[in-house]
Amino acid sequence: MSHYVPQAEGVAIHYGGVKALDGVDLTLEKGQIHGLIGPNGAGKSTVIDAITGRRRLTRGKVSLMGDDVSEFGAVERRRRGLAWRAAFSAPASLAACWCSARWSWPHTRWA
Repeated sequence: MSHYVPQAEGVAIHYGGVKALDGVDLTLEKGQIHGLIGPNGAGKSTVIDAITGRRRLTRGKVSLMGDDVSEFGAVERRRRGLAWRAAFSAPASLAACWCSARWSWPHTRWA
């Protein structure tokens, strides 16, 4: 079993001719919390939506604990312990979003 919780490899989301994301790679290890910060329209929310299944990938792969979850929607990814939260505490021109991945097994939680 992989010690990485969520991994994104070559993730792309295109809306018609617009490439919202193109070739994003992201790896998080157990217990880590990462932040995404940038100007409006930079793709922060789209990255989180891609990882958590709220947006369908144009291409790429998302895995959770070594298992490919790319074809799973948000409900199944949440059931497996992958969820998101958003916090807006940066200056008005910036938005900060963070993804919290929890591996949940019956009666056990890792936060």
